[in-house]
Amino acid sequence: STQSTGNFTSRSMAAQEKSGHVDFSVDSILEKLLEVRGQRPGKPVTLSEYEIRWLCTNAREIFMQQPVLLELEAPIKICGDIHGQYYDLLRLFEYGQYPPESNYLFLSLIHISEPTRLLSISYAVFCLKKKKKKNKETERI
Repeated sequence: STQSTGNFTSRSMAAQEKSGHVDFSVDSILEKLLEVRGQRPGKPVTLSEYEIRWLCTNAREIFMQQPVLLELEAPIKICGDIHGQYYDLLRLFEYGQYPPESNYLFLSLIHISEPTRLLSISYAVFCLKKKKKKNKETERI
């Protein structure tokens, strides 16, 4: 049996994964994550299971390629703990410009009592990380 998850069914997700065909990009996922800008806090962000798995796999690859000690370039905005508040993250980006126009170092993003908001934050950060890596690869070409 197939199970519906977002815009895809389990079978179509497996078929797309095997064939390597996806009908979205990091930009389309980021667009979904940013749709809630200006909305009342608490409005959920909806991503399909396939989008989430694709995003986590790509983020993992990027993190595994990075050295343990990162060398960061100035200027950089250093942010404290946002306590898992996704709308606070969006507000920070609105005030200080969205990446890649500005660089950020987050000292902490985790607050266990709000797991769904933490996921939105993680997905947004993964998208921005993937987008930044993609932009750097394009600059080298």
